[in-house]
Amino acid sequence: MRRLLALAVSLIVLPTATVLTLSNPALAFNYGVCKFASGSIKWKDATRTAGYSTAAQNAINAWDSAANSLLTFTKVTSGADLVVADGNFGRGFGYESIALGPNQTNLVSNCGVDGTWINPIYAWVNTYMADAYSVPKRQSAFAHEIGHALGLDDSSAQSCPNIPIMQPSTYPRFDVCGYTGPRPDDIDGIEVLY
Repeated sequence: MRRLLALAVSLIVLPTATVLTLSNPALAFNYGVCKFASGSIKWKDATRTAGYSTAAQNAINAWDSAANSLLTFTKVTSGADLVVADGNFGRGFGYESIALGPNQTNLVSNCGVDGTWINPIYAWVNTYMADAYSVPKRQSAFAHEIGHALGLDDSSAQSCPNIPIMQPSTYPRFDVCGYTGPRPDDIDGIEVLY
């Protein structure tokens, strides 16, 4: 009787296990706090130097071209949904970059009940750390924070080629893998969100 019960349990569990093993192991995207109401995003460049402006523009272009027409970025001078900026947060800040709401408020306080942003979201790069970065490395930081604004959370994937732009540490994301824009996992998340 126990063998029959064990066999029955195995048959019930087996299809579930099979589905899990057939799923793509690279699907590591996580959903963040909120997202934009649509994939048509107005963005503003509030960076202060050419090295940061180029990195920000390149990060926007990387998301725009990788998102398979799900996202369209339009550069504006006012009324932006997304603002990319650089600022000196100092050494004690501890992050090279961060996504924040207006007046440096946390993202949670800028999420409406419908799951969309109620205020512009700022993708910041900390110049205290990033002044020593190359333009492509700054681009990787901007692309990561833009991903948060789009609705993606950090990923724990640790190795190339599966590591997404949403890996929170620059070391594996850029220094090891050389990634400056969204990866397949990031786009999988965008396809679900938009």
